[in-house]
Amino acid sequence: MEYVETFNCTCSHQTWGMKRPSIVHVHTRHGVCRDLQLYMFTPDMGYAETFNCTCSHQTWGMQRPSIVHVHTRHGVCRDLQLYMFTPDMGYVETFNCTCSHQTWGMKRPSIVHVHTRHGVCRALNCTCSHQTWGM
Repeated sequence: MEYVETFNCTCSHQTWGMKRPSIVHVHTRHGVCRDLQLYMFTPDMGYAETFNCTCSHQTWGMQRPSIVHVHTRHGVCRDLQLYMFTPDMGYVETFNCTCSHQTWGMKRPSIVHVHTRHGVCRALNCTCSHQTWGM
């Protein structure tokens, strides 16, 4: 079992204003982690609306990074590179996120809380380099 597993997600829907939670299914070489509810938080803006991601395909064994595009009511954050560590063979307990772009043009990191059936993961940090809002 490797320390870091990569996976690929792309946003399938814009979910703000909807009553249903945002869901992501994470495919790893050890199996599928299902029903993760994602919420984005930034120090200046607080909690943003929930957003929806689904895995588009499995990426292990490939040389390219895993990419996710996050749609929120404030705009589009592109090209997030996600790297996941699973301490067991089941649901995610920890995962680390480093971004290739900045979400709100701020120097401070944003934080995503991941809600799993095991509880709330608060160890997902998103650090960015420059602003990319807008399509």
